[in-house]
Amino acid sequence: MKRLTIILAIAALVLATGCKKLPEFNQGSSSGGGTTDITVTTIEMTNVGATDAACRGRIQYNGDVTLSGFCWSSEKENPTLDDHYTIYGYTGIMDCKIYPLTPHTTYYIRAFATIDSEIYYGNVLVFETPYDYANPTVMTLDATDVTATTAILHGMVECPPGETYYGRFMYGTDISQGTGYESMDVELPEGGGEFSKTISGLQPNTTYQFKAGSFANGYTIKYGEILEFTTLAE
Repeated sequence: MKRLTIILAIAALVLATGCKKLPEFNQGSSSGGGTTDITVTTIEMTNVGATDAACRGRIQYNGDVTLSGFCWSSEKENPTLDDHYTIYGYTGIMDCKIYPLTPHTTYYIRAFATIDSEIYYGNVLVFETPYDYANPTVMTLDATDVTATTAILHGMVECPPGETYYGRFMYGTDISQGTGYESMDVELPEGGGEFSKTISGLQPNTTYQFKAGSFANGYTIKYGEILEFTTLAE
């Protein structure tokens, strides 16, 4: 029991401090080698999102493992503990969530277990994250052609292909709380681009705040930074 308590404390410390480098281990076999009878299996990926994914594996071993979990990489077809990893810490079925991942990227992942100074890796699975349709890159650009009652607002959007995105502006004398007037939506070309909208009915000699926003159908609008302009005096 005392040994198990120490192992759990080590695993909790690693999880709390992020992906720190583990001690050096010798390479073991995923199906057992020498006097160690262990089988490490990477079973499946589930709920793969743009920035995270769930994975399932299994450690079959009659005894206590030092550590177990998954390691993954977008660059190496056989990821190791030198790459990203998560820690589970037990034998049996492992269900873990891995993050952060990069959207629209191919990853390689496999389960692992350590016993004393040996690492045992499982089979490699390959999965691809989808585009992050909920998070287009939105930039608010400077207003132009400002008069006493009108102005042209500008924004820039970079968005994934395969969905129709729209651009919109919010403006007012104080939009820091997320309220103000909103312009009509502008449909953006594939992949995004610059868009603009002329607004009218403004008060002379008044400072306005504005920000560009963009969204695809079914997704919440995402805004860029807030900029300001001041209308001319009459």
